[in-house]
Amino acid sequence: KIKIVSAIFNKVQESGNNTGFVSKDRRSGKWREVSVTRAREKIGHELRIIVSRREKKAEKSKKLYHEAQKFRRLYVIQQAIFVELKAKSDMEIALVQDEEMDEVQCTMMEDNVIKEIDD
Repeated sequence: KIKIVSAIFNKVQESGNNTGFVSKDRRSGKWREVSVTRAREKIGHELRIIVSRREKKAEKSKKLYHEAQKFRRLYVIQQAIFVELKAKSDMEIALVQDEEMDEVQCTMMEDNVIKEIDD
């Protein structure tokens, strides 16, 4: 971390005139150049903020990934339930159709028996 702070500080100092680290004086409202120590503190502080933001972003991405995984699992379960319900429904329809066919056949048989008796 110290090497990074030093590299940033040196790069700013080497970049030319009118560059440096400043702070606004609360009393006068004017900008003034800060000491090397203070400049390095400001750089370190900004680096901590950047790292913190990245960590928060990574944590958020991780949470979103886990939420997406949960939804994927729920979707798979839901699809399996739908397939099972469809199969059950198809079986019930087939049973009802079989019962209806049995009734029709039974009625036809009764009609045939009645015809035979009448004959």
